[in-house]
Amino acid sequence: MKIGLTCAAVNMWNDEKLRQCSCETLLALLEGASKELVAAVMDVFRVTDELAPDALTVELLRALADPNTDLSAAPSPFVLDRLQKLLPHEADLISIIAERLVAAWHSELSDVRTGTAADAPKLMDLALTLHRLGGTSRKSGVALFEAMIEIDAYGARETLAEIDGRFGKRQANTRPRIARRRRTRGRR
Repeated sequence: MKIGLTCAAVNMWNDEKLRQCSCETLLALLEGASKELVAAVMDVFRVTDELAPDALTVELLRALADPNTDLSAAPSPFVLDRLQKLLPHEADLISIIAERLVAAWHSELSDVRTGTAADAPKLMDLALTLHRLGGTSRKSGVALFEAMIEIDAYGARETLAEIDGRFGKRQANTRPRIARRRRTRGRR
């Protein structure tokens, strides 16, 4: 029953007149929610093309950033895209949610057999964007980036190598050139 109510509230989010009611319902459902119910609430990221950085969105983000909210079953498609589009607004909340998603998805992000691994580059982009924003977001971006490298998320090391730039792609594979000897004309 709660899943059905959640789906109804999620689908009401796009209607300006119903957004307040939708938000209140989703916030009430998130209190002590199971991971499946949290995943259903996070479907709001799928049905909404672009979340407005308004007070209702901030309330929803705060509820998702709450340590008691279990994000382990959160669907990866769309969530990261919508969070990225919200930046630079509410960067602190977005960084908390992103760090919690990395913790929840840690085994899937490094396993290329999962669909979540395909979203690892989006998390890397989110980390870099947070870093570029500066201030407290810089530290959050670095922490997120380091977490991705630590769990060996798909594409994390390549992104680091690209950013670092100290090591060329072929530097480790280059071999020293062997000097050629000139033949003398009389010998064969």
